[in-house]
Amino acid sequence: MIVWGERGPLTTNEVIKRYNTGWVGAYHSQRQKEKLLEEVTYADGQNVAYKFGFAGAGKGKLSLPYRFAYEHWPNCWPCPGQETGDCFAAGTMVLGDVIKPIEEVEIGEQVWTGEGKLTTVISRREIRTVKPLLEIHVKGNLPIYCTPDHKILTYYLPKVTDKRINPSRYEFAKNGDKDNCDVITLYEQRRATWTRACDLTDSHYLLTPIDFKQSGLPEHQLTSTDDGLMLLGYFLGDGHANNGSVQIATSLDQEHIANIEQTFLNNGYKAKVRDCKGRNAKTVQVHCTELATWLREQFYKDKIKNYPGWAIGNKSFLTGLMLADGHIEEGTTFALDNTSLSVIHGARATAIMLGYEPTLIINKPSRGTFANAKKCYRLKFKKNKQKQYIWRDEQFVCQHVEKIEHIEGPHTVYDIGVEDKHHSFLANGLSASNCVSHSGKNCGLVTIGVEASLGTPDEETGLIEGYPTVSVLAEAQGVVACENIYGERGHRGQGASCYRLIRYVTGDGAGGIMLRKNYPKLGIDLEKYSVNLGIGWGGTRQGTPPEVDAVGKKHHFREATECKNHEVCRDFLAMGFPIWVCSDLGFSNVRDENGYSRRKGSWGHSWIICGYDDRPSTIRVYNHPNALFLHDWSLWNSGGRRILDTKYDIPEGTMWIDATLLDDCDTTAMGGQNGWPRPKIPDYESGVF
Repeated sequence: MIVWGERGPLTTNEVIKRYNTGWVGAYHSQRQKEKLLEEVTYADGQNVAYKFGFAGAGKGKLSLPYRFAYEHWPNCWPCPGQETGDCFAAGTMVLGDVIKPIEEVEIGEQVWTGEGKLTTVISRREIRTVKPLLEIHVKGNLPIYCTPDHKILTYYLPKVTDKRINPSRYEFAKNGDKDNCDVITLYEQRRATWTRACDLTDSHYLLTPIDFKQSGLPEHQLTSTDDGLMLLGYFLGDGHANNGSVQIATSLDQEHIANIEQTFLNNGYKAKVRDCKGRNAKTVQVHCTELATWLREQFYKDKIKNYPGWAIGNKSFLTGLMLADGHIEEGTTFALDNTSLSVIHGARATAIMLGYEPTLIINKPSRGTFANAKKCYRLKFKKNKQKQYIWRDEQFVCQHVEKIEHIEGPHTVYDIGVEDKHHSFLANGLSASNCVSHSGKNCGLVTIGVEASLGTPDEETGLIEGYPTVSVLAEAQGVVACENIYGERGHRGQGASCYRLIRYVTGDGAGGIMLRKNYPKLGIDLEKYSVNLGIGWGGTRQGTPPEVDAVGKKHHFREATECKNHEVCRDFLAMGFPIWVCSDLGFSNVRDENGYSRRKGSWGHSWIICGYDDRPSTIRVYNHPNALFLHDWSLWNSGGRRILDTKYDIPEGTMWIDATLLDDCDTTAMGGQNGWPRPKIPDYESGVF
């Protein structure tokens, strides 16, 4: 039950402050679902609706249970930006403004998401963890090192007749190989999904987007022409800038030297050609402090050269780099050697955008420029390789998982948070994500609002529900805490089973709902979110401490039940019961004028439904009823918010979605202080609140 004591208004005029919240990946566990349905009084929500007389209660109605909390705490939604947990080892390259190791990425920088779009880094952390790292070996790429909980974008394509599936085999099957009908089905039904690193198998392919949104070239005369960009690529490979001087080492080919000289001259720089000491080569030199300073700003981090993000996808730039450090193998395969991982990963991303399927290996040349280097990398690429281990489709380059090894801790790992609906970025060129779920907290907040407004006494204690008094800071932090719920996830790291956490806050579960406030007797202060508290609790065998559980247990959900279709969800929402959802559905980040967003993409995510619109007028416009989607991704979407034909606005960060999509989700109705008996909440069609 959720009993907060006497009813008392709280006036809150301060604008909500941004706060860090934990990103929790949500995943389905059939075992946890079966346990939940065994523990609750009624497993089937439709039976609950008939037993307590509210079957059909939401038919033709506009139900908005979220408003009971939203009108009292107008700043409770949207929740501010979120912060991730631990994930990648040092040295993992992140593609962005500058391609650099994850430990060097700074807040405010731009990075590419798993979909190839630019976004902003909003948080970063360095963490010491005792958990093991997974060393994931991928065909055609360097290994990646991450914690087991981290999610990576994948295709799952098992072998058929002991052979792997790829586009060429699919085309062969389509052209009449009837023994390969499974190949056609599996290939056509493949879907990009976020998979935890610990769940990867040799049937998974890790994905890199084939298109990167261009960041825009910096303003400079050398970036205004293809020849200038080619010269800059050449500089990245064999150039140096220092003390007001720019030097580019080149071969003895006279035509080559003349082209470099002419390009400098065309851009207003006078060049001199000198012998290169100790090498059978020439140096083209320009004395210009302004140019040397600009080149160092664009290409250097300390003394290390980096591939600039603005050059990704630029053919002329890559051509110049290949002229400096590349060569051709077997007539059609291009190869690039370099000691800088930043340069190699930038060239790889560019090659992908230009239609290639590159492979990346550690290389140790026996002679030449890099013979004395401690570590050198080789990038090889050609078009239409048709290999079964590395291939491309219309969205991704796909690389087969070869093997996974464990490296025991402790380790220092790094994490960044980004403004992206998937919370994803490109790590070593592969799409990686941090997904979140504060559904339990939001269900608790909706339930508090509904029960405080209705004023029904608790059937066991006789107490009347009241709005709890919380501080301005606590409201800005979301009113309801999530650390205790998060700590129940049962493993070290990010990620949790929806049903495990539902069990924790329901019925005979160990815990419940806690407010954002100081608990001096427990020795914890939950008024402000502690990013490490839930992570730390979840990483112990005990989980959330028993004394903390006991406090939350005083304010738990009395019941929960499964809603097997959208109409059952509709009727529970008409009674003010929020719906806890776990699914892989994704949606557009743009709302129409009525706050509606269409289906788009796939998220391994948990969220809640806190409103339902079954009015005939809405169905006439959209050809289906709508459900109000709410989660904690801050101001991640934009567009209209006014509910069709009403005076009400939905909160920022929320959206209406096609309610029939709930038929394909795990949906659980959360009961309040008295379980399921409750008066109906108002029908907002009448405009009366």
